[in-house]
Amino acid sequence: MTNKELTNEYMNLLLNMSGTFKLLSEKSTEFTHLEQRIVEYINHIQKKTSILLNSYNNL
Repeated sequence: MTNKELTNEYMNLLLNMSGTFKLLSEKSTEFTHLEQRIVEYINHIQKKTSILLNSYNNL
């Protein structure tokens, strides 16, 4: 696998994780503080990774 393929797989994994937690939280009657922090953390990693990948690809 190339670096680009690996980074695409990583981004897809992050998107799936975020979507899973959001779906679970919508289905539950109570969205816990921990679940909220997990979703925020995953979203933060996604943004940071996107910025780093764009910087890397522009080199």
